[in-house]
Amino acid sequence: ASHEAAAASTDPPIQLVTRVKRALNGVPVLSRWLSHQPCGGASRSGRMECDGSEAQLQAHAGARAGHSAAPDADARARSQYPLAARPPHSSAAASASGSGTQQHMDTCVPCGGDALASIVSRMLQELGEDTSRDGLRDTPARAAKALRFMTSGYSQSLDEVAGGAIFPLAPSASPPLGLPAAPGLVVVKDIAIHSLCEHHLLPFFGRAHIGYVPAKAVLGLSKLARIADMYARRLQLQEQLTQQIASALAEVVRPLGVAVVLECTHMCMCARGCKQSGAVTRTSSLSGLLANDAALRSEFMTHIAQPSPRL
Repeated sequence: ASHEAAAASTDPPIQLVTRVKRALNGVPVLSRWLSHQPCGGASRSGRMECDGSEAQLQAHAGARAGHSAAPDADARARSQYPLAARPPHSSAAASASGSGTQQHMDTCVPCGGDALASIVSRMLQELGEDTSRDGLRDTPARAAKALRFMTSGYSQSLDEVAGGAIFPLAPSASPPLGLPAAPGLVVVKDIAIHSLCEHHLLPFFGRAHIGYVPAKAVLGLSKLARIADMYARRLQLQEQLTQQIASALAEVVRPLGVAVVLECTHMCMCARGCKQSGAVTRTSSLSGLLANDAALRSEFMTHIAQPSPRL
């Protein structure tokens, strides 16, 4: 094998590939891999096989260069190539020929003229799926609807979510027994969080715990959950989401202190990569009295550590 590869080092690229492939055909694993390259006739399994000949290599190079020249040729190529060796789709060629996403969007009944649904359909086809089969016929439209819901926070603003629920605090009465007045702590915990990781577009989900020390006003309790949900319904990082919730609360009611803790499980870490299905990520943001007053901070942490009562 080394003699064949060395002898080919001065050959043009096509001859070099031919010689190297012939030299490696004697290795069982590589031979099986090489037999599935999309260059020749179909095997018994329906996959395209390659004998490493110069003619087939040149034909394959020409097929890749001319891929997507016409919609019909594009469809035929996708049905013949094995999934792992499909040539890339040429968006320029598709645009020039009037094919691609726009043509699919105009003609695909399940997509209904929805550009996002059309993109999902094309993605499924790139994965080797038949989008006309019963189980996938309405999937592009469903997936587009789900993605729009999961990113609906982009269409919301803080003023819209929290604007009408800011209530001034009444002047405090004299503290009992002549003790100095102390600010109270408001805590809402176990707020459900569902978001999409902006790195892999995979879900992460868990709970948010929010606490603050009011100064002159309080925010309606449901608005704390709505603020968390608004920022979660975007492409996110958990660290960023934690900071955004804390900053929004500080902006709306100008409290004496804010604490936000998120505990989430990330599918990009559980279902792929290191596959740590039991891992939970905790992030926190503390400011004002809740960062500087050890007693208040301890009170907040104690609240969120206790199991929620069944009511």
